[in-house]
Amino acid sequence: NDRRDVQAFLQVELTHHHPLIRSSAVQALAGLRGAEMALDGMREDSHALVRVDATLATLPGARGTPAYEEVFAYLRNISDQPAGALRNANVALEEGRTNDVAHWTEKMMAWDAAPSAAYMAGRVQFAAGLAGTGLSNMMASAERETDNAQFSYAVALAMAETGEAGARDWLEETVRRDPSFARAWYNLG
Repeated sequence: NDRRDVQAFLQVELTHHHPLIRSSAVQALAGLRGAEMALDGMREDSHALVRVDATLATLPGARGTPAYEEVFAYLRNISDQPAGALRNANVALEEGRTNDVAHWTEKMMAWDAAPSAAYMAGRVQFAAGLAGTGLSNMMASAERETDNAQFSYAVALAMAETGEAGARDWLEETVRRDPSFARAWYNLG
């Protein structure tokens, strides 16, 4: 976001007395240009929630810090549930560990058979370079949840990016599912 006033407000909130506010500010600043230095300092916050969020927001630059080790303890602790497996897959994606992305997304889908789990796993897999598996999982989710325009749109974009035939059909399916889906109409044009 290029709104400097919003970024300035969020940076002030990094000093708020309540850790939930600081954590929210860290999450909102994550990935914004110019926020890296402020987030680096949050890895030494007095509350674990803030330290973990700041470390996750500054990967892979946080390697070798005490907070980095704390994140992996946190990830081990939550790795027995679908949401924890997804979190592990996202961290593996950030660090370029493709085999771990595959491991954690497969584990998540084994625990959670919902279309949304296949969709989220597919998105992470696709981003990690596992295009065939990712597209297959996103397509399965779109085929199972026939009213979800976001799922069909993601399939269309992935197919277009990989040069697969059928991207136009999935865009048309997206606007059938949601006639007000402007981005799908734009891509159809």
